[in-house]
Amino acid sequence: MWTFFRQLAAGIAQTWQNLSLSARVNIILTLIATLGLLGAAVFIGGRPQYTTLYSGLEKPEEISQIQAILAEEGIPYKFADGGTTIKVPDKYVGQLRVALRAKGLPSVHGLAPGWDLLDKQGIWTSPEAYATNKQRAIQGELQRMLNQLDFVDKSFVYIHEAKESLFKKDQKPSEAAVTLAVNRPPTKMEIEAVLGIVSTFGGVNLDRSHITLATTDGVLLHSPAKDEIARIASSKHEVIEQLEKQREQKIVDAFAQLGRRVIPMVSAKLDFSTKEVSEDSVSEGAELSVKETSTETTTTESLPEGPAGTYSNLPEGVPGPRTTQTSETNKDTLTNMEPSRTRRVTRTDAGDVLQYKVSAIIDWGNRPKLDESGNPTGEEEYGPPSEEELEQFRRFIASAVGPEVKEEDVHVFAQAFQLDQLKEAKETFAVLERATLISALVQWGDMC
Repeated sequence: MWTFFRQLAAGIAQTWQNLSLSARVNIILTLIATLGLLGAAVFIGGRPQYTTLYSGLEKPEEISQIQAILAEEGIPYKFADGGTTIKVPDKYVGQLRVALRAKGLPSVHGLAPGWDLLDKQGIWTSPEAYATNKQRAIQGELQRMLNQLDFVDKSFVYIHEAKESLFKKDQKPSEAAVTLAVNRPPTKMEIEAVLGIVSTFGGVNLDRSHITLATTDGVLLHSPAKDEIARIASSKHEVIEQLEKQREQKIVDAFAQLGRRVIPMVSAKLDFSTKEVSEDSVSEGAELSVKETSTETTTTESLPEGPAGTYSNLPEGVPGPRTTQTSETNKDTLTNMEPSRTRRVTRTDAGDVLQYKVSAIIDWGNRPKLDESGNPTGEEEYGPPSEEELEQFRRFIASAVGPEVKEEDVHVFAQAFQLDQLKEAKETFAVLERATLISALVQWGDMC
């Protein structure tokens, strides 16, 4: 065996001696390059591979706490994305997430990927994978939009996209669920803004009637209607309620300019039907062509006379001595006209105000008390306003609400707002409550 190795070494040495200088240099350089590549591969392979521990970190104090824990444990880490992403070696990811979550860190983390997710698509990406990534990108962009609102700390968006149908009547709507972590209760206008953002950018088949909106503490801000009738009824009710509050505020502002307080109650009746009236008119229009036809007819009559073979045998059309000749000319004119047709369509949109019912209690303070002679006693007592004063207030309220209000639909009550001094206050409010209840029942009957 040793003889074989000695012969192999002698053969290699002999071959090396037979090589030229340039060949020996090339072999040495190739050997050095090969050893260098092997060393680099071993070095790179031995380095730890860093993986994202958390991304989208937003609170600096929590980032500092996580950094301190990693330094204390002696775990190497890196920052990325401007310090909002922390990366650690692969083998530490699992245990670190468990340990950090046990300490409540981070409280809120992570942003869903947006359109940048589509930048990572390869040429071998299947259509199904592309559609899924596109849906995730839309949800991520919506999340980022909602996070820009001042009352939103964090948002979570999920959209269930309905499949496209060939026929519009068979198309099912998409649905969305949105959860908001809010720092204060949102107003009605802010809720409408969230619904508008999601319905606009959530896809062509998504509308606000199929969006569920809630907060992280379980408060339902908006829920889809159970059926189409309920959705329409809810929408109509919101329109009426908004209009009534607007008119009530106009009354309050108008009385504030007079230095008086008032409690208004406005009930509105609206017409939600859409009307379209078409009116057609046809005129003679322009002249296209004129055709004239003339016909001339000549008639000759003669009586037979004399012996045979003379005037009685004259050729037809040759007048004789006793001949009657008649000539008639007829002229016909045919004119072709292009009729002019005009169609006027008048469309009346839904939401016209049919009627307002207004009830108002005006703050009517006390007046100086008079004795039997009409002289002030120095005391005060409640004195109801006169009918003329109530009529003035009635006209004032009707003018403040709008031209649709009639004076007979305005009911005015004058009381002092110190209710403990008035015996009539309870009766006044009872009348007002009955009027309000009747108005609500009338509205409900119209909506049904």
